[in-house]
Amino acid sequence: MKLWLICSVESPMGPGPYSSAAYRDARRQAMACTELPAGEKPLRAEGRPIYISSSPSARASAEALCPGCTPVLHEGLNEALGTGGAFPAAPLPLALRSFLERPRALARKEAQARADALVALLYKEDRDCVLFSHPGQLPLIMDALRRRGFCFNRSNLGPIRPLERILATGRDAHCGGCSHNCLLSAPGCGVGRDKAQRAGIPYVKKLGENNGTDKK
Repeated sequence: MKLWLICSVESPMGPGPYSSAAYRDARRQAMACTELPAGEKPLRAEGRPIYISSSPSARASAEALCPGCTPVLHEGLNEALGTGGAFPAAPLPLALRSFLERPRALARKEAQARADALVALLYKEDRDCVLFSHPGQLPLIMDALRRRGFCFNRSNLGPIRPLERILATGRDAHCGGCSHNCLLSAPGCGVGRDKAQRAGIPYVKKLGENNGTDKK
């Protein structure tokens, strides 16, 4: 099973300062964005189920990147906006306020439970699909997938950013023969190619490569 995790488009947030309430309002406005920048390549959804959060940005991102799709709402993709961090009335810079507003204790447990329920559903369906969520919820979804042995291939480094694309694949789709742990559909050495051949997983051979199936 392969999952494409897409961080929905957002409008940029200013540097602040923000009180707790002002920060949550600004996050809602950011997730109300419905315009994607020019040049974003569409995804090859190929009939895979598309799941989105309830925010306008998730729907707009799905409809733009997966033309003709019929998105399905799931609360496990909604970002928890917090219930007020420390110093709720104090005007603080964006970086500090966003850190203080991250879900903690009961709020985090509830957000993680929603992510776990989503992953359990996907695991039961056992189908490739595309998920559109947000920077605050995607790490929780990735935690739930990681506990089930999934590996991740990100298009960016550092914190998850809007429109980042993350490919999540199950452990059985990887070689595991060395630290590279390549996908068996794209093995990088003879060990992986041999495992892919024995598992019956097709891959594109490199020019001049002979994996034992070519006629001599």
